[in-house]
Amino acid sequence: MVIDVILLNGESELFSWSYGQVHAALPSVKSVYQKLDTIKHKKDVDFVCIWDAKLGKLHYHLLSKIFSTSGQVWHAGYDLGTQGNPEFLKYVDPVSMFNTEPQHNCTYVSWRLSLRACIMRHEVLTTLAHLNPYFFSLDMAGLEMGFRFYQKGIIILNTPEMLPYNKNLTPISPPLVEQLYFVKCSFGISWLRWCLMRYYLTKSSSLYRLQKMYRQVSNTQVPSYKVSHYPHAPAKFSSTHPSNPKISVIIPTLSRYSYLYTVLRQLETQSISPFEIIIIDQSPISQRETDLSGKFPKLPLKHIYQDIPGQCSARNTGINTSNGDFLLFIDDDDDKIPADFLEQHYATLKAYNAGVSCGVVDEKDASPLPFNFSFLRLSDVLPTNNCLIAKNMLNKSGLFDLAYDNGMRADFDLGIRLYLSGCIMILNPKIRVFHHKATSGGLRFHNMRKVTYSSSRTKLFHLHLPSVSEWYLACRHFSREQVQEMMWHRVFGTFVIKGTYIKKILRLSIAFILLPFTLWQVRLRMQQAKQMLNKFPQIPINSN
Repeated sequence: MVIDVILLNGESELFSWSYGQVHAALPSVKSVYQKLDTIKHKKDVDFVCIWDAKLGKLHYHLLSKIFSTSGQVWHAGYDLGTQGNPEFLKYVDPVSMFNTEPQHNCTYVSWRLSLRACIMRHEVLTTLAHLNPYFFSLDMAGLEMGFRFYQKGIIILNTPEMLPYNKNLTPISPPLVEQLYFVKCSFGISWLRWCLMRYYLTKSSSLYRLQKMYRQVSNTQVPSYKVSHYPHAPAKFSSTHPSNPKISVIIPTLSRYSYLYTVLRQLETQSISPFEIIIIDQSPISQRETDLSGKFPKLPLKHIYQDIPGQCSARNTGINTSNGDFLLFIDDDDDKIPADFLEQHYATLKAYNAGVSCGVVDEKDASPLPFNFSFLRLSDVLPTNNCLIAKNMLNKSGLFDLAYDNGMRADFDLGIRLYLSGCIMILNPKIRVFHHKATSGGLRFHNMRKVTYSSSRTKLFHLHLPSVSEWYLACRHFSREQVQEMMWHRVFGTFVIKGTYIKKILRLSIAFILLPFTLWQVRLRMQQAKQMLNKFPQIPINSN
């Protein structure tokens, strides 16, 4: 392997490195930009490392260990103080999974890149590794590059092994104007204005100073990048994989047998046969189907009855009953499951050495999925109606929290805990199912999902506010400031609707009239969520 090094704060002739060329650079955006541009055109380089000579010797054996993982970019950002930065991100995306902090003794997903210690594959450099020359701070240029990597599908990992010594846990303090420019580059001018408004209201900063920074940032150019996303090679089922991996399919059901039959018929034709299919049936006793195995004799069915309905307790029962090495979660009202559904999920896990493979869920009359659901990338969601989890991953995270048994966001909570334990989750948009969103059963049995995000953007009187369980999740995993910003996002969201100009005016009027009720509901649900924190979490362990 040929590894070229861009050496900061050092002289190339004094740096002992026999695995490629050493390029001395100043610790400035302009200097590093020029060196990256030079290496980009070299044909004989496999990896590019940016290294600060002040960190000491660069160990080849540590890098070779890193290369055995399936990432494209590795860095030591946490140990070099990038955690929590940029501060303005809490105004844009306050309760994102990647705004929590995992255990720091393991490799984990993090876009918070430090250009003092990072390494990338050469094809990343040639495809997307353009350092933004309009930054003055190398710290902020690295953070913007790392966030762009994540947004465009690159597997980027924080790797403690890069810095066995010389760790500096003092957080960096990027200039405010550079943080604002980061927001403009990553999210656009509208979010820049929102951040300035929220910063002014929460920090009591000088209005004149903020106006001056806004003019400076709004006049600064944003580079355009020709490549919309990183071109991952398709994940394929390899001949080296087990011919029939032990995949346990877990399907909770509640009074939806007609939909369930469709799912089971499609599981009969899988290219990889399921090891077992566990049905956790929560239907009322008088309505229960008693001969599923007779209707589907070719399938290895386990039909378990659960008298008290609950989505988390049902899935936990399925997990603890399962004997497979991998757990596939789908809903009873999923459809259009392809014949290579299990195969694609399993191939994705193996191709990226991941703990979770996530697919995409299409829904009737739903808003179009964002562009970042069209290409393979790191996942910040866990769709429990289309995902495959390596069962041993649950040993660290625990199972589903019973706090969400009759509420929303059980999937996001488990996703956060998997992420915090160092699990890599991959979203593969080629693995798709169609979700019917049946009008009865499921969470609708518990009077949930009467108002959804999609309906709130089309129906005048549908105001989409966080449920009690959503507030509970936010309070469990995020800071008080992040929870507060989530509240303002959702309150202001009640004024937004799609449609004609007249419809938007009507929605503004309705939301304004209902604002006192909206704020009262937010306060009431937050109080209930805080009461839940006295009883929960209740997270069973994997007993099998």
